[in-house]
Amino acid sequence: SGKTGIIRKAIVPPPNKEEGLQVSSMLLSDQMQVLSEIPEQDEMFVIGDVRILPRLNKEFNSTMPLGVYLQVYNAELDQSTLEPALKVTYSLLQDGETIREVTDEAGDSMQFFSGRRIVLLKNLSLYGLKPGTYQVKVDIEDALKGETISTRDNFNVVEAEL
Repeated sequence: SGKTGIIRKAIVPPPNKEEGLQVSSMLLSDQMQVLSEIPEQDEMFVIGDVRILPRLNKEFNSTMPLGVYLQVYNAELDQSTLEPALKVTYSLLQDGETIREVTDEAGDSMQFFSGRRIVLLKNLSLYGLKPGTYQVKVDIEDALKGETISTRDNFNVVEAEL
């Protein structure tokens, strides 16, 4: 039609409390790639040194990985190792029932950490899941502070396209 326009809309993040374990929104993706270095210029779909293409429709098939990206704030660092001590449990649920669970106590899903934030990346297998609505739940326990926090998001498994 030859008519174009721009809509400008502010995205206001929720306030960050100074105390207590906090967690960001969860991004679900089937394509996450750790880059060898942080790009010098801002790039679309790059957060730090991770390229992540979010699946906005949250539809996956059972041959795709379910990539989970989130950040944790205000975790305690062990003063002897200067590392966090997190126990992260990734659960797949259907109708409130846990159908699969993976626990990471060794820090394998920790991509990055600093005194302010921790970046968690995890690919979960959807192999064998039938089409339907599911939920991914992430429970994070800070062993040093004795605090826990949970976050969850819904996604759909659909038939694989041939």
